Amino acid sequence: MALKKKLRIFSVIGLFAIALVISGFYIGAFDYLPFPEQDSSPDAISDFGILFVRSSDNHLAYINENGTETDLIANSGSGVTKNIQLTIATPKDLDESDTLPLWSNESGTTFTITSIKACSDKDNVDFVLKYAAPTNFTASTTLATMTISTNGTGVYYTSVSGATEIPNTNIILFDNDAADDPDYIKITILGWFASE
Repeated sequence: MALKKKLRIFSVIGLFAIALVISGFYIGAFDYLPFPEQDSSPDAISDFGILFVRSSDNHLAYINENGTETDLIANSGSGVTKNIQLTIATPKDLDESDTLPLWSNESGTTFTITSIKACSDKDNVDFVLKYAAPTNFTASTTLATMTISTNGTGVYYTSVSGATEIPNTNIILFDNDAADDPDYIKITILGWFASE
């Protein structure tokens, strides 16, 4: 009987301790819980709001108690950088080097190119990148005229920068210099889509 009585006493003490812990948690939570009269900007961690991933652009965003959304992705007019990787083997063997299509913008929006890098196994390799509508390759616009000439270790490379917009559905074309005979030309195009 004494043992059962002691167990009951310890059970009561245990329940009381749990109740104290829970009540202390809620009291502490309310001490730090911000209320609507506080500043509603997302600059302070204590502001009341919800973080979520917006389905329209996959950006992390914040919504305050007034329903105002703030994009937490730093964006200075450009979207998330994408890259297009291309390798052309033995370009001199191409029968249609003037209009070899490399990539088609099927994103539904403009793709803005910010820089282009290229490398090759041979020195002084020249080529031109163009873009054109998918229905008329002869009315093309020059994207970049490139010469791969900087000597690295076992590779030659070059790069150009500057914003060029590739309209939706337009295709980037490769125009090879028939006099050059490298084993390969590797091209990397960096840019962003207007929808991001």
